[in-house]
Amino acid sequence: MISSISDGNRLLDRARALDASGEPEAALDILRQAAATGAAEAMAELGLWYVTGHGGKPAPVEGAHLVFQAAGNGHILAKLLAATLTAGGIGTPRDWSAAGHWLIEAACARDPRACLQLGLLLPKSNEWRPMIQGLLAHAALADLSAAHIALAVQYLDHDTADMNQLGLGLLVQALRLGNPVARDLLEKYRGQSWCPADLHSLDTVSDTLPVLERLDPDLLQWPHEQPLPPFKTLSDNPRAISMPKLLTPVLCAHAAALGRPFLAPATVHDAEAGEIQDPTRTNAFANFYPLEADAVLQSIDWRLMQAGNSVSERPTCETGDILSMLYYQPGQRYRPHFDFFDPEFPAHRPHLQQNGQRRVTVLVSLNTGYTGGDTHFPHAKADIDSNEKTMQGNRGLSWRGAVGGSLIFVNVDENDRPDKASLHEGLSPSQGEKWILSKWLRAGKS
Repeated sequence: MISSISDGNRLLDRARALDASGEPEAALDILRQAAATGAAEAMAELGLWYVTGHGGKPAPVEGAHLVFQAAGNGHILAKLLAATLTAGGIGTPRDWSAAGHWLIEAACARDPRACLQLGLLLPKSNEWRPMIQGLLAHAALADLSAAHIALAVQYLDHDTADMNQLGLGLLVQALRLGNPVARDLLEKYRGQSWCPADLHSLDTVSDTLPVLERLDPDLLQWPHEQPLPPFKTLSDNPRAISMPKLLTPVLCAHAAALGRPFLAPATVHDAEAGEIQDPTRTNAFANFYPLEADAVLQSIDWRLMQAGNSVSERPTCETGDILSMLYYQPGQRYRPHFDFFDPEFPAHRPHLQQNGQRRVTVLVSLNTGYTGGDTHFPHAKADIDSNEKTMQGNRGLSWRGAVGGSLIFVNVDENDRPDKASLHEGLSPSQGEKWILSKWLRAGKS
């Protein structure tokens, strides 16, 4: 078996080389041979290719099975991917307890990404505080900026000067790593002194391994399991509401950090050419596919689905388009557009038949460190002001949320027909960077 696995690893290298040279179909054939040897890394990679459809048609069930096999054979990346697939219900039934199990196994192998996720999910009580801090410190040593921010929040909860200085030092490190949430949190403490954190002394994962190995995954507190906050109506036409504090600043930091490496110029759908760049949309975006997401982000995605369904007067949407992140710099915008598919437009009909109408849009503000950059509805009839920035009257409705605040609006009327009042645009920030999560809830196959 040793020589067989060695052969598998050589085949894996060959498959990667073929893929890099632009021959994904040939690479897929070689990768299948590599996985057949029992090489865990090849099995994990083939599973991911099957899930995403790289080199061929998507086969998520077969892909998930291969990932679980590789995870069972001890492959750490496969354990992380198994947690993501199980949390997202991708190729396998959604199972949060099983997702937690895979995260715990990966954390026991000292994987920093798993340690970060467990640090975000463990109960926020004094009993678990030492383990949380050790897990987050281990993740922060791997330059995972959300770990710096989550650990900073732990220390800033203490009402002592030393702890505050340590927490601020962690926020400064997160800002240097490019996390936009750090800037918002630092604004609260402007002018205060800070000190760098000795993360090595805080990394106690090795000391907590005996407890970690026995950890019950059902103890984990997933974002989607928390009660939804109250909402406030902003407009009845289109139906638009704000839901402050849908996500915590730490979860916003986690989403921003995951999406940042995958940002690319945003596209629009063209009937003939498919996805193209267009001057109507000049911002950047990132889609959270399985490789870009993790189990915590799958829970965030599910929470946005719950929030969108909670305010819609239509039947519950069971599916949605992939979660994405939007990024705007000064001068970048998304000109007035609709999110719905128009059944009168032939190019939209296949989308309606496949997954149904985009009934609801959910936006979550990840940061506030910019000026301008509102989401504007020129034809909305706003009826109630809110603490968040809104404009009313003849100018329609404009929205900017606080960190973690959400705007939810319905794109169709009570008969599922497109609502033209839902016309909206993403305005350009005049200063700073604008980061937003975006989720479309779909009606399902027609």
